[in-house]
Amino acid sequence: MLVSAARRAGCLARRHQTAPDDRDRVLAAINEAADADLIITSGGISMGGERDSIKAALQGLGTASFCTVAIHPGKPQGFGVVGPSRTRL
Repeated sequence: MLVSAARRAGCLARRHQTAPDDRDRVLAAINEAADADLIITSGGISMGGERDSIKAALQGLGTASFCTVAIHPGKPQGFGVVGPSRTRL
């Protein structure tokens, strides 16, 4: 759905592997996509939960900030940059 929406908006988009809630697997997926201009993730973020696999993977990889927004579902949101090319998240 996200790739289709990006393509309809005129972006060159590709879908990468799905990763389970596991820090190392999420980190591998992010590293695989790090040549892109933008990485969009879906799921894997909670505000202080035990299964914050996205947050755990991004620690030390770049800059990332997480906050809550007034929508449900989807309150926790994050943004930042990763890798030497400063890919946006």
